Amino acid sequence: MGARKLKIWIFFLLAIVLVGFMLFQQSQNNKVQLDNQAIRNLEMVKSKFFSFYNTFLAEQEDKFIRYLITENVLDQTTLRNREDWWEFAKSLKTITGEQYEDFKLWQLNDSIQPSLQIIFSKGQYVIKKEGHPVSLNFFQNSQNKTKDEQRIEPKIALQIQLENALSLSAQHDFFEKILLADEDGEILYPATETGKKLSLLTEKEGLGLAINKSEILHQDQSYLLYSTPFLVEGEKLILAGLISKTHFESLGLRVDFTYLALLLFLLALMIFSLPVISFFGFRQGDVLTRFKVFSVGFSVLGFMLLIGFGFAFLRDHHPLSSDQHHAYQRQISDAIKAQVDLNTRLLDNPHCCEGLLEYLTIDSFGRMKNLTLEDRELPGEGSFINLANREYFYYFWENGSLRHPEGESFEYKGFIGSHYSRINGKLETVLSKVDSEKEEVRAVTFDWETLRPLSKNHRFVLVKDNGDVIFKSDLIKAPFDNLSQLLSNEKWLLLKRIMQANSNESPNGLWGLSLYVDGYSYKLNLQKPDIKNFDKSIWLIYLQDEHLEHSFSMLVVMEFLVLLAGYFFVLTILYFARWSIKPKSPYGLWEDFKYKYLVPSQQNRSNYLILILLFLLQMLIMLGLYHNPLVSVFTLYFSALCFLILSTQLNFIFLEMKWDIKAKKIDTEERNNRFYAIKFLSITSLVMGLLAIILNGAMRNPFSAYLIVILLILFCLISFLIKIRFEKYFAKFENNEGVSWLKRQIPWLQTNHLYAWFFVVWITLIGFFPGFMLFSKTFFHEKELWQNKSESFETSIADFSNWTSEYGKWRRNLFSTIPVREEGELLEFISPPTAHVEQVILTKMDRNPDFLTFAKNGYRIFKEANILIVVSIVLLILLIWLIYWLNKTIARKMFFVGGINPKLGETIAEVQGRLLGGVEGERTEAKDMCKFIFLHRLISDQNKALVADLLRVDRDKIRSYDGKISGVLDHFEPSRSAELKEELVSKNIILIENLHCIADGSKLLERLSSLMKFCQDNQVTLVLITGVSWKHLLSKLIDENDKLYYSEIFSSFVFAYIPIKSRDFKGDFDRVSQIIDENEVIKNDLETKLLLRQRFFKADYTNIWAELSTEEKKVTYEFAVHEFLNYAAAPIIIELIQKGVIVYESGKDRFTLFSDTFRYFILLHISREEKNDFKNLEFKTGNADSIQIAVFSFVLISVALISYFDKSFLDQATTYVTGIIGTIGGLYSVFRSKFWKNNEVKA
Repeated sequence: MGARKLKIWIFFLLAIVLVGFMLFQQSQNNKVQLDNQAIRNLEMVKSKFFSFYNTFLAEQEDKFIRYLITENVLDQTTLRNREDWWEFAKSLKTITGEQYEDFKLWQLNDSIQPSLQIIFSKGQYVIKKEGHPVSLNFFQNSQNKTKDEQRIEPKIALQIQLENALSLSAQHDFFEKILLADEDGEILYPATETGKKLSLLTEKEGLGLAINKSEILHQDQSYLLYSTPFLVEGEKLILAGLISKTHFESLGLRVDFTYLALLLFLLALMIFSLPVISFFGFRQGDVLTRFKVFSVGFSVLGFMLLIGFGFAFLRDHHPLSSDQHHAYQRQISDAIKAQVDLNTRLLDNPHCCEGLLEYLTIDSFGRMKNLTLEDRELPGEGSFINLANREYFYYFWENGSLRHPEGESFEYKGFIGSHYSRINGKLETVLSKVDSEKEEVRAVTFDWETLRPLSKNHRFVLVKDNGDVIFKSDLIKAPFDNLSQLLSNEKWLLLKRIMQANSNESPNGLWGLSLYVDGYSYKLNLQKPDIKNFDKSIWLIYLQDEHLEHSFSMLVVMEFLVLLAGYFFVLTILYFARWSIKPKSPYGLWEDFKYKYLVPSQQNRSNYLILILLFLLQMLIMLGLYHNPLVSVFTLYFSALCFLILSTQLNFIFLEMKWDIKAKKIDTEERNNRFYAIKFLSITSLVMGLLAIILNGAMRNPFSAYLIVILLILFCLISFLIKIRFEKYFAKFENNEGVSWLKRQIPWLQTNHLYAWFFVVWITLIGFFPGFMLFSKTFFHEKELWQNKSESFETSIADFSNWTSEYGKWRRNLFSTIPVREEGELLEFISPPTAHVEQVILTKMDRNPDFLTFAKNGYRIFKEANILIVVSIVLLILLIWLIYWLNKTIARKMFFVGGINPKLGETIAEVQGRLLGGVEGERTEAKDMCKFIFLHRLISDQNKALVADLLRVDRDKIRSYDGKISGVLDHFEPSRSAELKEELVSKNIILIENLHCIADGSKLLERLSSLMKFCQDNQVTLVLITGVSWKHLLSKLIDENDKLYYSEIFSSFVFAYIPIKSRDFKGDFDRVSQIIDENEVIKNDLETKLLLRQRFFKADYTNIWAELSTEEKKVTYEFAVHEFLNYAAAPIIIELIQKGVIVYESGKDRFTLFSDTFRYFILLHISREEKNDFKNLEFKTGNADSIQIAVFSFVLISVALISYFDKSFLDQATTYVTGIIGTIGGLYSVFRSKFWKNNEVKA
C-alpha cells in the first residue's frame, strides 16, 4: 500500500518538476529577449535623435538659403541674383508661411568658431549652436559664380528644443520614460524631471560601455535604467530609458498564452475529474459514500461542460479569424498597389490624373529644377535647393553623373523609398526614375491617404527587402527606420533571407512567423504586394497583436464564467428544492439516497428510451437556437437554463415520481408521493418563471420569455399525463412482453447500454451543449462589439432599455477588475457606447431572417468542409463514445450493472445442491455422496435438519457433534472405542457443528485426521459446519507447519456456503413479524417495528455479526450506511452474497442486506471501537484520499508556479498562499501514508 502511494507522488513530483522547468526555461528566454529588446529600443531612440538633429540642421540650411533669396539679401552679398530663384523661393514662402527672424544676425566672419552648448531657456532645455556654417559650395559652378570669385560661407545661430528632438522617440510602448542627462547626471529632458540628478549615470566605469543597465528607486518604485552615453559635436550626453521592474518582470516571466491556456485547461479538467479519478483508483479499503457517488455524477457533468467550452474555445478565441486577417491583409495590399500605381502614372505625367501631392525634377548635379505641389506648379527654378543627399537621387548617381542604362531595363526600374519631410518632419514615400534623355531624375512624393483609415485599426509595415521602412501604420509606435533595429539578429536574418530569396513570389504567397517585441507576442504575416520594377522587392508585414487578442479571449472567458456561475446557481436551487421538499425517511436511522432514481434499473428501461428521445428533441431545438443569427447570447442562456429545469422535471416524472392512478384508496404513502410530485413540479416551474422575469429585458419582445416558459410547462404537463396514463404499457417493455426478440437484436436496449446512452444524452444536453454554445455565443456577441468599437452607427432606439444599461455597467465593472494592457483598442472594447450594446443585443433582431440563405450556408458548411471541420467532427464522435464508455464503466463498477450477477446467490445454491445432494426428489446413496464436506453457515440452529435436506437423507442417519461442548474432540477417535465405532458405522453421516468454537487447533487437526481416515475406510460422509470462513480458521494457527498441515487436510473437502434464511432463526420469524405489523399503535411506525424485531432476534443478529471477519463487517456496515458497494472489494462482496448477508432484491432491482431489521441492528449497535477499526482499515488499505490530496496539491502547486512566473495571473500574496497550501497538502499526504512502514492489514 505504501509503495503504491509513493508511486503516485513520484509521478506528480515529476510532473511538477517538468512544469516548473518549462516555465523557468521560457522565463529565462523571455528575459534574455527582453534585455536585448531594451538595448535595441534605446539604440532606436538614439538613432532617431541623431536623425532629427541632422534633418533639423539640413532644414535650417535650406531655410537660410530661401531667406537669402526671398529677402533680397542676394543683392547685398557676393552671390549673383537669379530671377528664377527669387520667383521660386517667393512662391514657396507663400505656401509654407516661413518666418526668418532667426536669421537676421547671420555673419560672414570666419573667425567665429562653431560651438554647441545646452542652455535653459523659457522653462526647458535647448541645444544652442553658434556659428553653424552654411556651405555654398553647391553654387560654385559655371552658371553661378560669386562677384569677387571668393568663397562665401555664412554662419548662423540655431536653437533646438529637446522637447521637439525627443518627442517622437518618447512615444514608446516599451520604456515608460525617456531621459536625457548631461555628463554630470543632471536630467535635461523631460521637463517634468528637470532639476533632478541621477548619480548612477555619472559612474565612470559604466560610461565606456555601449549600454549600461542598473536598478534605481524612482518615485518610490523600483525601476530598471538602461543608459548609453554619446557625443553631439563634442558635448557629452547620456540617453536613458526607464521601465518599471515589476512591469519588466511581468513581461519577462509572462507564460506563452497557448501553453498557459492548455495548462490551465488540463488543470481544470483534473479538478473536475478528481472524483472520477479517485473512483477509478479505489482499493479494497475505500468507502463509496453517497457524497462520492454524487461527486462522480457532478464531475462527469462538469467534465462535459469543460469539454464543450474547450471545443468552442479551440474553434473561436480570436476577435478576428485568420480569414478576416487575410482579408484585411489583401485589402491593405490592394490599397498599396492602387496608391503606387497612381503615383507611378503621376511620375510619368503629373497632370494625368488627380491625387498629386508633390512632383519634382532634379538635374544631374542634385539640384531641384521644378516643383509641383498638388495642382500648383511653382514658377522659376529651385536650383538652390540641394537634393543630392536624398537616396532617391543618389541611387541613380555614379562617378559624378547619372547612370545611363544599358538598354532599357535600368531606366524602366525605378526607385521607391521614404524620407522625413524637411517641412513637417513626417515620413513620406517617394517614387523616382531617371530620364536619360533630359539628364534628370523625376520624383513624386505621397503620404498614403488610402492607407490612413486602415492604419488606425491595423498594425502593418511596408518595407523593402533590405529592411528599409517605407510606411508603418499609426498603431506601431516604435521609432525604427529599418527592421534590423526592431528585430533580434536571428529573426532579422531569417526574415531577410525569406524576402530576398522570394523576390519574384506571387502576391498570394504568405509566410507566418512568431515575433516577440517589447515583451508582447505577435504573429508576423509576410506578403509580397503586386508591385514590380523597383530597386528592391517590396514586402507587406502584417502584424497580429496576439497579446491583444489573448486579452480579448481572457475577457470573454471571464464573462462566460460568470454566466456559468449563474448556471450552477440554478443547479444549486434545484438541489435544495429537492432536498427541502423530499419526504423524510420512515426508518429513522437512515434515509434513501436523494438521487436514487438515477441509479440504473431494468424497471426503467422504457423510461430511459423515452427520455433519450425527449432529450434529443431538446438538443435539436438548442441547435436551432444556436445557429439562428437573430438569437442573442442571453436568449440562448435563458433557453439553456429552461431546458436544464425541464430535463430535471422529465427525469423526475419518468424515473422518480410515484403516482398510482388506479389506486382505489389513497393511503398516507400515496398521498405523500402525490403531494411531493405536485410541490416539485410547481417549484421548478416557478423557477422558470423567475428566470423569465430576470432575463426578459434581453429580448426584443419581453413576452417571448413568458411564452417560452408557458410552452415548456405545457410540455411538462403532457409528459406527466403520458406517464401516469400509459405506465402499464411501459411495464410490458420492462417485463420483456412482446419485445424480447427486439432486445436480442438491439443490444443497447439492455439495461446497462440503455442507461449509459440515457446518461450520455442527458449530460450532453445540460453539459456539453451549454458549455459549447454559451461560450461560442458569448464570443460572437463580444466579437461584434470588438469589431464595432470604432464605428459610429445610428440606432432607432430613442431610450435605451434599463436592462441593457445595467448590463453595460455590469460588463464594464467586470472587465475593469482584470488587469489588461493599456491599449486604446482594449479600452474602447471594455467601455463601448450603450448604443453598441443595444445594437448587438436587441436591434439586430429587427432583421428579417433569411432562412433560404441559412439553409444554403448550412449546405456550404458540409460541401466546403475543410480538414479542421472533419477533425472536429471525428473528435466529437470519439468524445461521445468515450463518455458512453465512461458512463457504462462507472455504472458497472458503482451499481454493478453488467457486473456481479444479481442472481449469483441463487446460482451458487443450485450448483451446491446438485453437487452435494444429487438430483432433486431422489434419495442419495451413501456411496454417491461426497465424503468430506465443509459448510460455512452463519446461523447455528437446525444444522442437522439442514444437512438432511441438503444431502437428501433421513435425520436418523446423521450422528452430530457440537463444537461448543467441551470434550467433543474425544469422540473423534472411534478406533479407540468399539462401541463408538459400531455406532458411527451404522450412520451414513457424521456432522460436526460449530467447528470454529473448538479452541485447541493442534488437537483438532490430529483428531480430524484420524476421523477422516475412519470415514474413508467405512464409507461414511464427514460434514463440518462453521460460522466463520475457512480462511479465518486458518489465520488462528500460529505455526507455519500447522498451517501447511491444515491446508493439506482440507484439500479433500468440498466447500459450500449456506446463505441466511428467515426461517433459520429461532422461533417463527414470520409470525413475530406478523404480530408486530398487526399492532394498531405502531401500524405506520416503521422505525418502531424494526426496533422490536431486532430486540426479538438480537442474539441471532449478534451471532451473525460476530462471525463476520473485520473486512466483511466493514463492507456490511458501509453498505448499511451508504447503500453502495466498493467494486474493489468484490471478493468480500461475493463472500457476503454467498453467506446470504447481501442479497439481490428483484423487486427493487438492487443489492440489499438480507433484512432491514439487520441493517437497523448494525446501525444501532455498532461500537466506537469497531468504527475506529474500520477507519484504520480504510487508511491502510484505501487509496482514494491519497489520490485526491495528491491531485489537488499538484493543481495548487502548478497554479502557484504559473502565478510565480506570470505576475499577471495572481498577485504575490495569493501565489505564496496557494503554493504553501499545495506543499503542505502534499507533505501531509506523504507523511499520512507512512509508506516507509508499509503496514499491511492481516486478514
